[in-house]
Parts: sequence; structure tokens; C-alpha cells
Amino acid sequence: MDNVSGPATEQFLQRGRGWMGYPGPGWRRLLVRMPLLYWRLGLKPLMVRARLFRFLVLTTKGRKSGQACHTMLAHFVMDGGIYIGAGWGQRTHWYQNILSDPRVTVQARGPAFGALARLITDDELRRLYWHLRKQGPLWMWKRSLDSWDIRDEVGDFVAKKGRIPFLRLDPLRECPLPPLRTNLVWVWPVLAIAAVAAYVLLR
Repeated sequence: MDNVSGPATEQFLQRGRGWMGYPGPGWRRLLVRMPLLYWRLGLKPLMVRARLFRFLVLTTKGRKSGQACHTMLAHFVMDGGIYIGAGWGQRTHWYQNILSDPRVTVQARGPAFGALARLITDDELRRLYWHLRKQGPLWMWKRSLDSWDIRDEVGDFVAKKGRIPFLRLDPLRECPLPPLRTNLVWVWPVLAIAAVAAYVLLR
């Protein structure tokens, strides 16, 4: 797809381990997917209004399965546009899915909407650099750049843009994929009833 081909072609493996590193199989991958469970439990209002990061659910079409794949990401709003970054580089699964089909479904504060994901221009990337640098803790920003061998300079950030692909989500008229459902809200009343029953039985 032309929307996401071209600029981000450099292959570079992220340095270091820990929280900045790619989550392999095991508990870390499960931990990364936990926010999706919170969303399904009906905690969307808390997640989209977080002070440090704003979260959204991105639904892509699986490049192998053809099924809807849900991912929760931090996103950034700049000049009215929604931007996301593949924090684990080009091997990030949702980014690989977008390379196959850039049409996605987005869930943020309002109703779900469809969008076309496209790699941003160098001019957008320069403005995004200064925007992101002001958003989160500076130590986290610098540590993330260092893991990709990117200096905390706008010139180097743009020159090595292929290491952390950034995309803009341009709205479409319809959702191309089904959004993530909040289908576990029923758990809360069940827990409440269980808690009351336990209190009555044990007092």
C-alpha cells in the first residue's frame, strides 16, 4: 500500500532489554496486552483521559489471519491530527499489519471511527519531535531514543526515521474493521454480588 511504503525502510534492531525492549513470549507479552482487558471491562473513560499518556485502541487486519487484531497504543494529538508511533520498530505486529492494509479502526474518546494510516512527512516529523519532547518525562524520551541509537536532536531524529515509524491516522467515513467490544462489563455486578454474599456468610 502506497500510504505506508517508502520512507521507513531501514532495518535496525533495538538495543538493550527491560521495559524499552521488544516483549518476547511469556509474562511480558501478557502484561502488554492487559490494557485491552481493562478496556473490555469498561474502563475506557479512565484510559483515554490518562494524564501522562492518551490511549487508543487500534484495530488492524491481520496480515496472515485476515482477522481483526486489537492493540492499545499511546497516541499524540498535534494540529488536530492523531499520530502513533511503532515503539518497537518495524517488527511491531500492528505496523506489519498496516503495511499489508492501511485501513484501520480507531477507538479513542468518542465513537469508533475508520482511518487510513500513513507515514508522516519529514516536516510533520520535525514538528512531532518538539511536540513529543514536551509531553512525557524527559528521561523516558531520551532512554527510548538511546535504545534506537538516535541522538536527542531533531536532525538525527528525522535522519533515522525508519527506526521508529510514525504514522498519522486520517479519518474515513466508515469503520473497515469491527471495534473492540466492552463485553466484560458484566464482571463488575457479579463481583459485587459475590462480595456481598461473602460478607453475609462470614460475618
